Amino acid sequence: MTVTVILSMIPISYRRYQLKFTYPRFTRSMVKGIISCGTPIFFANVSGRITSIVINGVLLAKGGEEAVAIWGVLMYVAESFQPIIYGVCDSLSPAIGYNWGAALYQRVRSITRYIYLASAIVSITAGILMLTVPRFLTSLFTENTDPAFISRAATALRLFAFSRFTQWFSFATQVYMTAVDKPAYATAISLTFSFGFPLLFIALLYPLGLIGIWLNPTLTALCTAILAWILLRHFQKQIPQKNDLPAS
Repeated sequence: MTVTVILSMIPISYRRYQLKFTYPRFTRSMVKGIISCGTPIFFANVSGRITSIVINGVLLAKGGEEAVAIWGVLMYVAESFQPIIYGVCDSLSPAIGYNWGAALYQRVRSITRYIYLASAIVSITAGILMLTVPRFLTSLFTENTDPAFISRAATALRLFAFSRFTQWFSFATQVYMTAVDKPAYATAISLTFSFGFPLLFIALLYPLGLIGIWLNPTLTALCTAILAWILLRHFQKQIPQKNDLPAS
């Protein structure tokens, strides 16, 4: 964290850059904008914790401590790749917001393509690795060397892997909607992904036992991606299609 702060201070130390320290001047509209932009992430964190509690309860009921341990492996593997997607989307989000405010819609579309492309590459690569080397990935995040446990965890990871092929789309769309000041769309994607669809599929797939839990992330990611696609298509109709890039 210290190194990160030092590196962040370097651009500010050069006065020729636009980035500089200044006294904050808060206005009602600014605070409203901050709250609206932060709402999707806030609800995602809160609802995600509630969903985790419910899932852990079902895991304990259906498979005991071993099932919870396998779910932990799935989350560890997912978190090995997800921060890369977070980094790509979050780093390009200010550029989208800046160009959107400047009405440079062609630039917005160009930057957005990079977000979707990079997110897809990272996420799909993760899914392929989970499908092809699940035992190796499982062994990285558990001290349990029991062959039966590794086999069950690998099976769960293969089912979980399919979520990587669609989840990137909903997350990238959520970031995009936040950047272009559409917090309602972003909140809808966030809540359905972290709360609505997971609980729905817990109820629908409960008779399948642990298989239903392992399939939950894949079905949740698919349905959320469909919702994100519908919202994105609706929003894109409102964007002017003219080429607004300034002349070089």
